[in-house]
Amino acid sequence: MIFPLLLTFVSGVVAQSCTVGQFKCLNDRESPEFTSCGEGGILYNQTCGEGTVCRQEGDSVYCGWPRGTFVDHFLAELSLLSLQLSELSEFPQPTESPEIASQVSSLMSQIEDSIGEVKQRIENDLGEPVGTGAVQEELSTLTAETPDLPSDIETIEDITDITDLSDVTNTEVLTESEFSEELEDLTSELSQVARKASVILKPHDDVIQTTDYTKLVKDQALIEKEIRFVKEASRIASLVSDELKKPNGKHDANVIRSLVKEIRALSAMDVGNN
Repeated sequence: MIFPLLLTFVSGVVAQSCTVGQFKCLNDRESPEFTSCGEGGILYNQTCGEGTVCRQEGDSVYCGWPRGTFVDHFLAELSLLSLQLSELSEFPQPTESPEIASQVSSLMSQIEDSIGEVKQRIENDLGEPVGTGAVQEELSTLTAETPDLPSDIETIEDITDITDLSDVTNTEVLTESEFSEELEDLTSELSQVARKASVILKPHDDVIQTTDYTKLVKDQALIEKEIRFVKEASRIASLVSDELKKPNGKHDANVIRSLVKEIRALSAMDVGNN
């Protein structure tokens, strides 16, 4: 069963047997692709809606937001609670009013419980505990993922090699002007993709060991976004490469449109803005 946060669509059929009714993310919490097993044990390739990723839940999947999506919101909530706690801790202890002192103590306890709940939501959003060890582990993963990034970016940019409407099939769904706009207007997005990649490839000297909880969370969330960017770039580069292997005149206009949409989503990812 699928719990669709956004609509999904079938992108292909794989000729292999599987367990009917089973769904599986190809890269849980990281990418939008998943498979579903239909009648007769036929395996279907499917993709979550734009901006979401596949999240595994037993033999089922649902399309949800990527890891770290709500970190900033939770950190703002945490900051407010911490401020309230700090102000209450400076409240004069009213020796003449034990009742007020008890009320203040009770309120501080409630706020501390709320802080614990927010921190738990942060860890759930990140998908793992917060800490220097987690940050270093994410950084190691990013380091291992980045060697192919420059060549992937070059491959993505090669989509502009498809320069003329005569290069594609089913031209009835795409006019000459629309085709030109699809690719010519992609120039700025390709530039953004390349710039973000160059920032990700720089050494992360600012990621240091710290006991500052907020900084740990932000570092962890940032690196996770960068890892997702690298993986998305690799996936899109593979799709572009497959399309470019086709001879001119055999490129599908709908596939080109889909690739343009994918590249624009990659350029809009919130990474490399430092």
